[in-house]
Amino acid sequence: MPERSPVILVVDDEGSSRRLLAALLQADAYEVLAAASAPEALERLQEQRPDLVLTDGMMPGVSGFELAARLAKKGFAV
Repeated sequence: MPERSPVILVVDDEGSSRRLLAALLQADAYEVLAAASAPEALERLQEQRPDLVLTDGMMPGVSGFELAARLAKKGFAV
């Protein structure tokens, strides 16, 4: 049975940064989920629990720092 690739959720409001990071991670055999905002990331987290969340700290609306605080309240290690 093949090993499961680690899943990483990339959260960044800048599309070019999000796509670049996703491509680099996929090249290293990670499964990548992507979200353009903290609210979108929270929706994705209802569908699948990643092994790691990488987030931009400064995003409009809900910042990456606030996202991290919300994830901690949901039981994620931050």
